[in-house]
Amino acid sequence: MVLLLPAVLFFFFITPSYATTDVTLQWDANTDPDLAGYKIYYDTDSGEPYTPDVADYADQGSSPITVPIGDLGDPNNPEYTLTGLSDSEVYFFVVAAYDTEGFESEASNEVNTLCVTSITSTSADGYYKAGDTVNITINFSEAVTLAGGNVIVTLDTGGTAVIGPIDSQTIASLDSHGHKSS
Repeated sequence: MVLLLPAVLFFFFITPSYATTDVTLQWDANTDPDLAGYKIYYDTDSGEPYTPDVADYADQGSSPITVPIGDLGDPNNPEYTLTGLSDSEVYFFVVAAYDTEGFESEASNEVNTLCVTSITSTSADGYYKAGDTVNITINFSEAVTLAGGNVIVTLDTGGTAVIGPIDSQTIASLDSHGHKSS
């Protein structure tokens, strides 16, 4: 039995929460008539083997996550959400199809998340009051393009700060330490 390769894996959506992140992946459907499901491989290091440390496991468990075709909401437009990932790690993902005999396709292209490497703000005396204008710098693990909408930052106090609305702008490429790369 020959399995068709899932053509493209798309990084679809990240929903941050306190100390964990949910990541939704979407990919092209496999059209093999014996398709049984997909395996999602993930790690905090790029490339094989996809074997994250236990501390970096998704709520669903170790890599790979097996997703039977019947567990997908729409098998023609497959997507799956991994929950409970660390919000301080960059994760790398590939998807492979498997058939009813257990044969597995080659892996899709690899995609990755990004993470906030630092957030800094400044004020004259270190305190902020309601209505104050505050300059906030958010550094990501790689270049980010913001195209409309708002950025919502959850504060240590549990409150939120809304930054925006954001017109189309590109944030400079940063290295893993939050410094501009050349």
